[in-house]
Amino acid sequence: MKCSSLLIFFVILILPLSAFSVETPSVVINEIAWMGSVTSANDEWIELKNNTNEDINLEGWFLKTTDEKIKIYLTGKIPANGFYLLERTDENSVMNIKADIIYTGALSNSGQSLELYQNSSILIDHLGFSSKWPSGDNTTKQTMERIDNSNWQTSKNPGGTPGGENSIIQLIGILEIKPVVPEEIKNLKEPTTYPDGIFINEIMPAPEGPDDTNEWIELYNNNNFAVDISYWKLQDTKGAITNYTLPKNTILQSNGYLVLKRSQTKITLNNDEDVINLILPNGRIADSTSYKEASKNQSYSKTLSGFTWTENTTPGSINNISASSFEKIVLLNKEKPDNSKTNTNFNTASITDGVTSLTKTNPWFLFLTALAVAIVSGIIILVVKLKIFKK
Repeated sequence: MKCSSLLIFFVILILPLSAFSVETPSVVINEIAWMGSVTSANDEWIELKNNTNEDINLEGWFLKTTDEKIKIYLTGKIPANGFYLLERTDENSVMNIKADIIYTGALSNSGQSLELYQNSSILIDHLGFSSKWPSGDNTTKQTMERIDNSNWQTSKNPGGTPGGENSIIQLIGILEIKPVVPEEIKNLKEPTTYPDGIFINEIMPAPEGPDDTNEWIELYNNNNFAVDISYWKLQDTKGAITNYTLPKNTILQSNGYLVLKRSQTKITLNNDEDVINLILPNGRIADSTSYKEASKNQSYSKTLSGFTWTENTTPGSINNISASSFEKIVLLNKEKPDNSKTNTNFNTASITDGVTSLTKTNPWFLFLTALAVAIVSGIIILVVKLKIFKK
């Protein structure tokens, strides 16, 4: 009886350990964003990981799908215990992390088989998922992360962990592996309220030169404190709806500006009309602006009286409208954009700078003002003299 119990205990102890005895390849396919990103379904990427303590030269290596619709010849080195990032089409698939190589070709959302070869003939790693990806979420854009030789998981956060260690959320047997978190951090909750004073300050829909590189949107923080705007969204609602989610650790400094270019956001500003929303992580619209018939090579700038077109474009600094724009506001202030959701307490050199600019650039304004003062003064003196004379 005792021998049987010892045998059962031995089998229970040894079997789980044997699962880890399979030799891990030197380099593995470690993470796949087969679903793209919250910005674009085209922002696909693949990550390799070096499981050794030495740098590995990848010259002569290649990664391919079994149908060979994608075949990527690798270059350079993958550092010891480090990562190698392959981004589709351009550097924008993963923001703020430089790709080790750019490739073309799309992964199927329904599944794909991938093979990693060394020197054209040695198969290093193989993923046979042609019928279905085992992990990852196309709706939330959480990536597919590797746990071990045969198991995968869905990343903890949207966008995964490109260039870093995978999320620690996997289960081994009945034990859940979790990081040790201090009590004060455990008790922190995601904010349910967000500060006012963050708004769309200036946009450039019809720039001189290529639109895809010269269009931009500027945000401004009117608070005297920095604001974390991670995961806030910009949304373009006319034509094809495009959403851009600001990445983690995006801090907008007090009274600071953030200029977001079209190459980053993928938001196309239409020349005929458009509506741009700034959306909080909880889905509420923090700010919104709209326009019709964009003026060529002019920005749409926020002023105390609403938005106006101006030739004085000021990305990254305080707005400065021209005299002509100021005249339009004063004389033609009959139509105001429907910006009911827009904050109006902001810091721009709008009307004040407009008056200054007008007096400097239009001498007739100064002359007519001086003439009016002189006429009024003369009339007052004449009335006083007549009263004295009558007495």
